Amino acid sequence: MILEVAGELKISPYENLLLVPVKSREKAAKAIEEVQDAKYPVVCEIKQQRPKRSLNANAYCWVLIGKIAEKLKLPNGAVYEVMLQRYSEAYTYMVVKPTAVEKVKATLKAGHIYAYDVGTVKVGDKEGVQLQLYYGSSTFDSKQMARLIDGIVSEAKDLGIETATPAELARYKEEWGK
Repeated sequence: MILEVAGELKISPYENLLLVPVKSREKAAKAIEEVQDAKYPVVCEIKQQRPKRSLNANAYCWVLIGKIAEKLKLPNGAVYEVMLQRYSEAYTYMVVKPTAVEKVKATLKAGHIYAYDVGTVKVGDKEGVQLQLYYGSSTFDSKQMARLIDGIVSEAKDLGIETATPAELARYKEEWGK
């Protein structure tokens, strides 16, 4: 259960107690009641609530990806991965055993990380396959998302696909960072 804080968190000077003023006493009482007879230790997480990002930019990316995919007769996912490779700067590398490449790729893809073979490398006296990993756009900050949008828009225009106006594009990019 999530409880909203209604003031300043404090630590009791006399005991190992965290004092958390809550907005709803009833909700706090219910949360305590739910864990009163818990079989395992109760863990509370304290973190800053961040505003949700606008989904307009992401939705627009997928609209254009769909149009590009239709034009090129490719699956949407394949076009998305090409766009990540071309326009994302959110990547890293890893080296894996040659026998594990396909399993590692599949596992990463399930977590929205896309892996591509770069080549073979020597690690000590063993051979490995270097993979370049691209993070999915859901992890992007506003600058990274703007770069991806600009790339997708450029590709769409090159294919004769109508795109949003510059003002609409600017709004999508700005909303992503909020």
